[in-house]
Amino acid sequence: MKNLLSTLLLLALALLSGLCAYQWTRETRLVENVETLHATEQTKNKTVASLKGFVQKLDDEVSKLSAQSTELQASLKKTEQDLSSLRRDFAKSESENEVLKASLETFKKAVEDRNKRLLEQQDKYKELMTERNEIVGRQNEVVGKLNEVTKKYNTLVDEFVKVRDQLIASQNQAAQPPQKPAK
Repeated sequence: MKNLLSTLLLLALALLSGLCAYQWTRETRLVENVETLHATEQTKNKTVASLKGFVQKLDDEVSKLSAQSTELQASLKKTEQDLSSLRRDFAKSESENEVLKASLETFKKAVEDRNKRLLEQQDKYKELMTERNEIVGRQNEVVGKLNEVTKKYNTLVDEFVKVRDQLIASQNQAAQPPQKPAK
């Protein structure tokens, strides 16, 4: 029995030694795993921190882009309003241009009519001047012969000039186009 107890004791000692060796190797592996996990965790923490910084930068960029987009939309609306205003002004100018063209055509016709009347009057005036020159020539011949008739003739010529001036004045007044009322 002593032998058995010693064998059992040795066996128990060998088992305990094996158990200690097993726990020691297992503990070593666990410590290595814990160190690896700590290193991985630190790496992940660094990665998360850098990703958080990157996300923050992206958020800032998105905010800036959103602000720029808002500004551009406001600018676009203002530009569209300006363009609409310019289109209205252009349409108004076009209609005014058409009215002015019509007025110009009317004015041109009136000027052409006035010019025709002036030419006709000028022709009549030339005829009258020719007639007057003929009369004056005849009268000059008669003046040399009759002094008394000359005095009467001078009176007649003075009256004729007055009538002619009145005729020209009346023709000039008739030839002037009617003035447009001021707008």
